[in-house]
Amino acid sequence: MANAIERLKSPEKSNSSSSLVSEDTVIQSDKRVSQCRALSERVGTHLQRTRAALDVLSGEATTLQQSIMEQQRYYKDHKEKLEPSVWDNLVRAQHIFEGGGPGDDLRKLIPKKDQHALIIRLLLGNTVNIVSKSRAESLALKEDYYAFKDSNAWWFLVFSLVLYAGHRYVIHLEQAQAPITFVPPLKVGLLMFLCWLLYFYVAISLRENVLKANGSKLLSWWIYHHYYSILLVLLMLTLPVDSPAVNSYSGHYLAWCVGQGVVMVLQNRYQRRRMYTRIALGKDSNMDVVAGESSGTSGQLLFLIPFLFGLQLMQFLVGLQIVQHTWRSLLTPQGWLTMEEHASDLRGSRGACVCGLLFVRMAIGNFVATMHSLAKKREFRKHVRSKRDE
Repeated sequence: MANAIERLKSPEKSNSSSSLVSEDTVIQSDKRVSQCRALSERVGTHLQRTRAALDVLSGEATTLQQSIMEQQRYYKDHKEKLEPSVWDNLVRAQHIFEGGGPGDDLRKLIPKKDQHALIIRLLLGNTVNIVSKSRAESLALKEDYYAFKDSNAWWFLVFSLVLYAGHRYVIHLEQAQAPITFVPPLKVGLLMFLCWLLYFYVAISLRENVLKANGSKLLSWWIYHHYYSILLVLLMLTLPVDSPAVNSYSGHYLAWCVGQGVVMVLQNRYQRRRMYTRIALGKDSNMDVVAGESSGTSGQLLFLIPFLFGLQLMQFLVGLQIVQHTWRSLLTPQGWLTMEEHASDLRGSRGACVCGLLFVRMAIGNFVATMHSLAKKREFRKHVRSKRDE
């Protein structure tokens, strides 16, 4: 009888305990809502204070930059009457302002009126924030840029070397009238290489524009050079694979790519040493990257100069040769307003001619940019010698 009574009371106890658990759960959930609201309010208050502080720092940075520029102009106009130490102090102040101090690059605080670069606007939009605020983020961007260049330089060299060797082997088989020439696999490999080049040039252009937005002094030509390379690869992807003019240009292009791959590997090996040395000596900021013509010490630069000028000469001659053999196709009215004949090679010849013109343009631009950088290095050495003599 007692057991029966206990069994009758047990449902009441279970219902009571479940209701207590339910009330406790409601209380805990209400508590989480209050905690989230309190934390959100504190974060909002902190962000408002941070924005206000950044606005104040931005105004101070803008005023300071204008003051430095005005004093530099004044010194250049009246340097005969002023002490050389004035200019040294201004250079030191500018170096600290551009990233040589503990606060990283102060130019990031100044609001920019200009829009993002064209490639960033096209791929990411104009409202995306690509400026890093901390030194650690800036250094991570630069390290990622160098790691990207290092790894892809080897892929560039290996791909182009294998394809060029295959191209020469196919020519040998065709001259020997072999029954199997491996032409289709070579064409597929070339198209895959061009697709990879398109990715490489777009990716490195994006990275360089981000670095430039974060205070890097990278010469603008090297970014435009990659724009030309993107246009060149896109054009080559649209050309007919069975065109004799395109096949001739492709062979020369692969030979140049082998040389370019060798130079890229050599450059990447020396550029890190030079940049870290200059940052340690206080000659560059943490976000600076060396340009396409730079290297390590003066001995390393002398070692790379023949490769650089040789590659630029090769690029110019290849482009000029292609243009000389195909420029007449641009003057032929057929194919512009009327359909060309089926056996005609006008489309391939015209495309190869435009590729040759782009090659000539890039070679001239590379040569001018390299000479400009070498002249700046020479001027800097003269300035250092004059300071030592004083």
